[in-house]
Amino acid sequence: MSFQFLSIRFFSRLLCTGMLACMVSLVSGQTILNGDGTTLTTTWCHEDTMHHIIGQPAGGIFSGCGVTEVNGEWYFNPAVAALGQTASYSCTLTYTPLDGNPVERQMSIYNPIVITFWEDSIITCDGSFYMYGDALPVGSFDWYWSPSDKVDNPTGKGTTGTTFSDEVFVFTAENINNGCSQSDTVYVFYRGVDAQFTASADTVCANERIYFTADSRDSSYGYTWHSGDGVSANGETWEYSYQKAGIYEVAHILNNDYCFDTLIRDIVVKDFTLELSASKTLADRGTPVILQTAAGEPYYVTAWRPAELLGDQTALSQQVIADTTRTYTVIGESAYGCVDSAEVSVEVNPIVYLPSSFTPNGDGKNDFFRIVNWGDPIIVTQFRIYDRWGREVWTGNGANAFTGWDGNYNGAPAEMGVYYYIFEGQLPSGAITAQQGDVTLLR
Repeated sequence: MSFQFLSIRFFSRLLCTGMLACMVSLVSGQTILNGDGTTLTTTWCHEDTMHHIIGQPAGGIFSGCGVTEVNGEWYFNPAVAALGQTASYSCTLTYTPLDGNPVERQMSIYNPIVITFWEDSIITCDGSFYMYGDALPVGSFDWYWSPSDKVDNPTGKGTTGTTFSDEVFVFTAENINNGCSQSDTVYVFYRGVDAQFTASADTVCANERIYFTADSRDSSYGYTWHSGDGVSANGETWEYSYQKAGIYEVAHILNNDYCFDTLIRDIVVKDFTLELSASKTLADRGTPVILQTAAGEPYYVTAWRPAELLGDQTALSQQVIADTTRTYTVIGESAYGCVDSAEVSVEVNPIVYLPSSFTPNGDGKNDFFRIVNWGDPIIVTQFRIYDRWGREVWTGNGANAFTGWDGNYNGAPAEMGVYYYIFEGQLPSGAITAQQGDVTLLR
């Protein structure tokens, strides 16, 4: 019996030579275990995690590297134990029972893995992006990106991807030799804009208003418009009119603080010119005149003026009877809805009548030699009367020319006989009409 006891004591010394605490532990049952009662883990990755530990016999106190007490329970944190260390690190964990000797264990923590990124915050305008991650210290690692379905190479340091929403990607570096890993996040922000707009029409007429409206509305956006003929504007909406026919490239530029997009659309501008001609522009009173419309493209007539003289308001041509000088107007519309008007003036020769004789005897009948005018009014520029010896016996112009000669000369009745007259008048168009002849004064 005594021999067996000595043998056990001797064997214990062989296992714990130089370690008094170990020998005492073997005798008394003092030890340190994981929180689940399994053998204490003494080699750790550099992780910021609380691991539950227990000491036997219970009731003692832990001290040393990385230990923390929470509500009477003890925890070991590898990252706290190796705080400030950049290489692999070892430290001593000590458990002191209430009525026994301290128990010590060496805790080894691998060097920390430090994740580095080319960029950890990425803004994409078109949805595509590139991420690149690495780890220190230099070693053999496996690499993982998550979520893997959003990237093209989920197990590479660098990868491309596409997203049209904000995403958070987790990059993990796992040491092939010791299984330790570290993760960090990359934020990808989609800030793309889509420059869509609505035009009131794709084909308009020259001088017709066209309205542009941006489809995307946001107070933080900037809106720029380019007409294609040198005019620019800003705003969510824009109205414009083109002066000349042609095809114009309208550009809409939409931007926010990070991205911009441009949309270009063609606007076709048509120019409709309606023409109106008359078979005669100077006609005698009572003669027919043909009014004819024309244009360089298909069209139809919508109205004539004066309407009371032109019965068929949609006719392409009209016939009128010249009565007085008038301006005729036609309004037409092209197949594209462009509207134009045209006009033509037809001047009617006035009828000027001068009698061949007059009787200035005071009976109130034919007492004056004067002009009678029918049709368009004329302006008399000169009206002169001469006797047979060439003396001017009367002259008039303007309004008094229509009053005429009363048959007196120098305040006394002129002799009966034949007199010679010259008449000139101006038509409404500015043309001059002239007439000369003889008149007989009778009493």
